[in-house]
Amino acid sequence: MIKNQFTESIVKEIVGGLPITIVRSGKHTKEVSDDCLDDEIREFLGKMFKGEEIKKISDHNTIKIFRTVKSDELVKYANAKGFEYIPKKTNDIDKIIQSLEKKHKETMFAMLKTMNEIDEALNK
Repeated sequence: MIKNQFTESIVKEIVGGLPITIVRSGKHTKEVSDDCLDDEIREFLGKMFKGEEIKKISDHNTIKIFRTVKSDELVKYANAKGFEYIPKKTNDIDKIIQSLEKKHKETMFAMLKTMNEIDEALNK
């Protein structure tokens, strides 16, 4: 399942001429998420700060093709492709991350690496 045209166009570019069936709703075996790096970090840290259980990040039914792309980069790329990408609403966690990112440019990617390591430990 793919929810928007931008993500659909990227998937079609990736798979080239391979046969795929794209659905927008209803019964499906896989979902292609348009969540970006900012969304992944926001969700993960939100659960940590609230004291919620951190479950496995990896999900074999969800394909996160923008997981390593920052939201501002995704907005620019979508515009260059003739689409509109609207980032999800920001919150206090985003403000903290952006503040850290201004001082240390690799903050978000370091967080993603840590999230991946935690995910591996949870999957053992």
